Amino acid sequence: MQNTRNNEFFDYLLMIARLKKSLILTSLIVLILSYTSIYFFIEEKFEATAIIVPTESKGLGGISSIIGSLSNLPLGLGSLSKSEDLERFNTIVFSRSSLEEVINKFDLLKDYDHESMEETIKYFRKNIYTEITDDNSFLIRVRANSRKKSADVTNYFVDLINRRIIDLNISKAKDDREFLENRYNEVKVELARSEENLARFQERTGVFLVEEQITQSIETYAKLDAELAAKQVELAVANQLYGAKNPQVEPLKLTVNELSEMIRNLKSNKSYNNLLMNIKDMPQNALEYLRHYRDVKIYMAIQEFLVPLYEQSKFEEKKATPVLKVIDYAVQPEKKVYPPRVLFSVGITIFVFLIITSFMFWRQILVNSQNQKLILLKKELMNFSSKSS
Repeated sequence: MQNTRNNEFFDYLLMIARLKKSLILTSLIVLILSYTSIYFFIEEKFEATAIIVPTESKGLGGISSIIGSLSNLPLGLGSLSKSEDLERFNTIVFSRSSLEEVINKFDLLKDYDHESMEETIKYFRKNIYTEITDDNSFLIRVRANSRKKSADVTNYFVDLINRRIIDLNISKAKDDREFLENRYNEVKVELARSEENLARFQERTGVFLVEEQITQSIETYAKLDAELAAKQVELAVANQLYGAKNPQVEPLKLTVNELSEMIRNLKSNKSYNNLLMNIKDMPQNALEYLRHYRDVKIYMAIQEFLVPLYEQSKFEEKKATPVLKVIDYAVQPEKKVYPPRVLFSVGITIFVFLIITSFMFWRQILVNSQNQKLILLKKELMNFSSKSS
């Protein structure tokens, strides 16, 4: 059985050897025809490449970037990272609005032989290649049917990216400026109201510097109370020694009465000194003063925070500086990138060669095989052919 198979195999090789000239000639003809067909019927494609990177010092027109520029603020906000910028580049390139603009600019509907914008966009996307490299640069390649167009379209994409990002930044800066302007105006109103409330409270209560006034009031009260106690003791001694109606006792009585009146006024709603706080109202007045004072300080701090942001947002709104650096502009390529004529021609030739040899193998099998089933199948096919004729 093994010998039979080996004999059949050598028969096949012998058949190929006998037909080698025909096979070689056929392969050469297929190779020439396929190469010629590819040359004349498949359109050449050229590819141009540009490399860009985000600028180091750029204004992205957002509150976060403005805050990040204020080094004295304890906030961990900043502008977008380079990787986020590069992802934004990629989004702009493949956006529908960008593709439509480029298609209309270079009349690519004719190049792709489509009347539908949807179909043209679909095929045009396949001819655009982008890549974010390891060194954080953005590479863009565009294929076109001519050297000049491939370079022109690629460079137009570079300008389009820069223009779109500037527009986005200006639009974002405008939104930020309007937001900050509204907030700044609100804070100005609130600050003025807080200052007026504090001023009215100070006029009504006489409280200006609560800590100093409390300290001074308590010290004055303690001093008067101690002096009153001493005079009362002195009066009691004088009464004991000289009698209550003695002329020497009268001045002491007047002094004790005056000190008692001062202390009563200090404890009540009256005061003999406008800079001293009434002991009775001291806790409530101090608390109310601190609330008004706190409101003023809060709105002053917010205003100090908003002013530089507001001024910076107005600057960002009018700024239209480039947001990317071009490392390499696209130049007209010297060689085509598609189609690979030799590779395609060799592939077609090998494919045709395999089909022919396979046909010859099967033909040899049908002619020389001793398998009864194959012989019966061949007879049936021959009978079918004769009946058909």
